[in-house]
Amino acid sequence: MNRELQLERKDGTQVWTSFSLSKIDVDGRIHYMAAARDVSKEVARREQNRLLLLAVNNTDRAVVVLDEQRRIVQTNRAFTSMFGYGADEAMNQVFPDFLLSSGNSDDALKRVEEHLRGSRWFQEELLTATRNGREVWSRVSVNPVLNERDHRQTRNLVVTFVDITEERNIRNLERDVLAALTSRMTFQETGDYICQRIGNIAPGVLVSVCRIVDNRMRPWAAPGFPKEYGEYWDGVAVGEGVASCGTCAVRGEPVMVQDISTDPLWAPYKHPDVASWFSGMLDIPCKTSRWFRGRDVCFLFQDTE
Repeated sequence: MNRELQLERKDGTQVWTSFSLSKIDVDGRIHYMAAARDVSKEVARREQNRLLLLAVNNTDRAVVVLDEQRRIVQTNRAFTSMFGYGADEAMNQVFPDFLLSSGNSDDALKRVEEHLRGSRWFQEELLTATRNGREVWSRVSVNPVLNERDHRQTRNLVVTFVDITEERNIRNLERDVLAALTSRMTFQETGDYICQRIGNIAPGVLVSVCRIVDNRMRPWAAPGFPKEYGEYWDGVAVGEGVASCGTCAVRGEPVMVQDISTDPLWAPYKHPDVASWFSGMLDIPCKTSRWFRGRDVCFLFQDTE
């Protein structure tokens, strides 16, 4: 018999041991020999590794571990969730050929190759590809694990991925909106462009922008909406209970309506065409230092599903 047992020393402290019990026949008489070896350090190391693996498997960041040839030797659950590859499918695949999209610039790929040959931590925003071909912008961080005996040699690389697609979309949107506001577009063209640009990064919704002038709604732009939409709301006074936009304007905070057919904010506004325009809505106020002075914008997101 050979197993690990926790034994108690004379002083009362506990110790993990590798305990073995052997049966010995000496001149027809049966004897038993017991041997115990202190394995507390090995048990503690295994427990530490178990907890580390538990932490890696339950983090929301995709993680892969590479060997010296940049082959994947370990993945976590978040990796499978983000990219769609099972651990067996990813095993022995070579990074960065595996996971990085061909849509990355040559300069970005060159920087990655240079960093991978080094022995320092680095981070890069890269376009990655999932198992089904969907492209995802990721913040890729690479942490080298150096050889314990020779710190000039990299033993493994730990690579983490964070999906920043939404973050990049918002950054690009802010840049494009600022460019539109400072361009030679007409006022109406600028409003339409802003709505369309938001719609591009929010599939399944329609977007409109409404100005608040003298406490009344003045629809600015609503590409994709029926013409009657703007006419219906033009000049309506804002106030609590005045549908979503009017309520949003006076509260100065976002207003979400899941179902306008049952929400009390929409009870007084049962225009026959309203139900065909949208089923739910999110209104977000864009405040300025001169509230209700004609410089306020309200974004409306229309659920088209």
